[in-house]
Parts: sequence; structure tokens; C-alpha cells
Amino acid sequence: SIQVPVRDGNKYNEAFLAASDRLTAVLSGEADPGPPEVKDELSAQVAATFKSAEETDDQSATILVVVLLVVATVVPMVTYFWYQGFSG
Repeated sequence: SIQVPVRDGNKYNEAFLAASDRLTAVLSGEADPGPPEVKDELSAQVAATFKSAEETDDQSATILVVVLLVVATVVPMVTYFWYQGFSG
């Protein structure tokens, strides 16, 4: 109820008044008037801020995960053998 007026020109007061009217109607036992109608042109204006699956580089992510796993395995072993070397 709030998202459509806010996206369509930052109409915060209109959004909260419409949401409170809808909530009041539902809580008083009346029928739900339903959410506001979304225009198709409004949906077209909203741009995605993330990369699509085709734009994502999977190779560098795989290399990063493998390197982190190797480091997470080797560092505790080196630390253990380092401290064992000093104790005896």
C-alpha cells in the first residue's frame, strides 16, 4: 500500500493516509479495498541495480572461494605445528 505512492513522486503523506484508511476498513470489519493499482509505466521506470546472470563473472568468484578454503585449512595447521615446535 505504501510502496506505489512513494515510488510515484515521493508522496509519503498520501501513502500513509491510504495505508491507514485500508487498515481502518479491515479492522472495522469492512471489505478490504485492495492495494493501489500499479501502472505498467511505473514498473518500467524502476531500474535494477544488480547484475544479471549473464553479466556475472563466475570464474573470479570460484577462485576466491577456493583460495579462502585453502587458507582456512592451512592456517590452523601451520599454527598448530608452530606452537608444537616451541613446546618440546
